[in-house]
Amino acid sequence: MLQTLRNNTRTILWIVVASFVIFIILVWGADLQVGGQSAAQGVVGSVNGRQIPYQLYQRQVAATLQNLRAQGQRTTTLEEEREATQQTWKSLVDELLIAEAAGKRPLPVTDGEVVFWVKSSPPPQLTQNPAFIDSTTGRFDQARYEELLRTSPEQFRWYEDFTRVQIPIDKLQRNVLASAKVSQGEVDAYVRDRYEQLRMSYLWVDPRRFPDSGAPTEAEAKAYYDSHQDEFQAKERVQLLIARIPKVPSPADEAAANEEMQGYASTVQRGEASFGSLAESFSEDPFAAAGGDRGRALRRQEVEPGLVERVFSAPAHELVGPIRIDDRLLLLQVTGDSLIEGEVARRFATIERRIEPGPDRLTELRERVTGLAKAAGGRGLATAAAMDSVRVDTTGTIERGSFTPLLTGARDVLDLAFEMSKGQVSKPIEAEREILLVQLLDRRPAGALTFEEVKARAERGAARLRQLELARPKAEAMANAVRTSGSLAAAAAAESLVVKDSGRFTRKGSIPEVGRDPELIASVFTQPVGSTSGLIETDKGFFIARPDSIFPPPAADLERYVTSARQVLLNERRNQTYEAWLADLRDHAKIQDHRERFN
Repeated sequence: MLQTLRNNTRTILWIVVASFVIFIILVWGADLQVGGQSAAQGVVGSVNGRQIPYQLYQRQVAATLQNLRAQGQRTTTLEEEREATQQTWKSLVDELLIAEAAGKRPLPVTDGEVVFWVKSSPPPQLTQNPAFIDSTTGRFDQARYEELLRTSPEQFRWYEDFTRVQIPIDKLQRNVLASAKVSQGEVDAYVRDRYEQLRMSYLWVDPRRFPDSGAPTEAEAKAYYDSHQDEFQAKERVQLLIARIPKVPSPADEAAANEEMQGYASTVQRGEASFGSLAESFSEDPFAAAGGDRGRALRRQEVEPGLVERVFSAPAHELVGPIRIDDRLLLLQVTGDSLIEGEVARRFATIERRIEPGPDRLTELRERVTGLAKAAGGRGLATAAAMDSVRVDTTGTIERGSFTPLLTGARDVLDLAFEMSKGQVSKPIEAEREILLVQLLDRRPAGALTFEEVKARAERGAARLRQLELARPKAEAMANAVRTSGSLAAAAAAESLVVKDSGRFTRKGSIPEVGRDPELIASVFTQPVGSTSGLIETDKGFFIARPDSIFPPPAADLERYVTSARQVLLNERRNQTYEAWLADLRDHAKIQDHRERFN
């Protein structure tokens, strides 16, 4: 076995070496040959003068997509593919920046460190290769790997060289992470805010019980807007015009799909294949892996509306279809009948195929969109779309990092929009069901929204403020009754109120009935137990509160809470520190992106 493995190791390791070529070329700048092809066939970009070959970028994108497909057990969407290309680009840029930073501050690497790394950290692809998997345990055979290191060390020289480059980078990253610190005070505050509990008695004058018959005037809304500017801040935002051409199949595409489904039906009827085997191999619905079978008998209300009548009228065990539902064609076979609580239920299986535009139709649509983009460059997208009878949608203002339903299936387009200049029209963008063109109509910096943009919100705020003022006399009478009697119960009786019991809550929690009210919670946690507050005014109304009991974190759980808190805070601080370090590297780098040349 060992001799056979030794004979095959050269081939196995060459596959593994290929997976590291991107890293080696980027970091060393080596002009390696892979499969007889030069790695520098076109440059997709550069970082501080270090070029990123297109071939290597494309190989990394393909590997990312392959992983996505393997994880989801399905084909990737166009949106996922665009996100994969963007993430791959970012990863390659960051990798170059980190390697460059490591080169500027070289950290020593000893032979012992290299030996330890090579021995304890086999190449990742090697750990998954069947030749190195123990047939009994199903785990990586470390002993077999170490034996090969001893008997064929020359075949691992490349990995030693790779390790000598990687270790300083790894040390630099660890040093950056090690600079992140968390104080004991931060840990104590985290534990206290989440695990210390308080229970109180309180009186509440809820302004919602004081309805206001009149709507706020514009002057009142403007006054509220001017005095509550913190409520009307926004991130950078854009407004877009979106032209969309649906990927509608041609009559020829529909005929081809129907012919394909008729072929499946004929195959089953001739006895050449079973319904289940064809469904498992060719169906495009979520039940394909089960041969199209729904897994149990379903009642009428459990079957999708477009299929229910067909299911309950089809003869048992006969193949029915093709049936068209929207953009799908289905073959149906009812496999059994039963009763569920006296109601008829049927078990069935389907073979499904989507009617999609074929290559000729897609070419036609893409050419149409390309023509529209050219026309939009001269006339504007709205005019060009109207002349070509293309639907357009205008978005509201969209904040950076948010979303609009008008871009469902193409969420990543918003990232592109924030890089565009006003009036610019994008290149054609393919979504799953349509091809888009986007024009940037407006772009506004982060800051306060205008009164016109938030007039409705300001009016609602003014209405709440008016309700608070209507409730204020009742609240002041309540406070005066408490001062006079010294008793919440007596004040409640005098003012027709109820003394409420909050139950236990934490600083980060909410109070039953009241909800989340940070001002009230912060106030009562600073009061001594048994003391009665003055009038507390918040957005939720007016309160007088008496903390009755404080409950420290249970002593038996305190150590676990502290350990967990320290780890959570440290992880957050490390992420923040590392991202800030990377952002600084990017800000001071000259990064050139030429990917559009290869689209």
